[in-house]
Amino acid sequence: MFKMVKTLTTWWPVTIFEPSADKPGTFEEFSFDIEFEIIDRDEQKANADARAAIFAEGVADTSEANLRLMQTKLDAQQLKEFQRVVRNWRGIVDDKEKSFPFTDKNLLEMMKRDHIREGINAAYSDAIATGKARLGN
Repeated sequence: MFKMVKTLTTWWPVTIFEPSADKPGTFEEFSFDIEFEIIDRDEQKANADARAAIFAEGVADTSEANLRLMQTKLDAQQLKEFQRVVRNWRGIVDDKEKSFPFTDKNLLEMMKRDHIREGINAAYSDAIATGKARLGN
């Protein structure tokens, strides 16, 4: 039986690629799980509208300074979206092999690295996909 819940959350695997310390010129693959809140279409649209408004600013002024400002605003918007949907994580340790707990401060620290942002973004996109394309429907 399908259960309609007010807040839909799910654990989803995240894959991160980092340059290898042992094999120059190659990457190592790491994974961990994130608990996402799946937001509704209204909230998704509000996020898309916010990003579109930032892009519109670039159309009016394509100077290098404005494009840098646009990128800063887009990064801030993405961070806001991540802070909204990331609820927890597991399978992450620090450089001393101790658990790296989920906190807003630790999330902000992780978001400073583009490859982590990319991995989380890809994982969330996968989590909200219906899966029909993968099933051949």
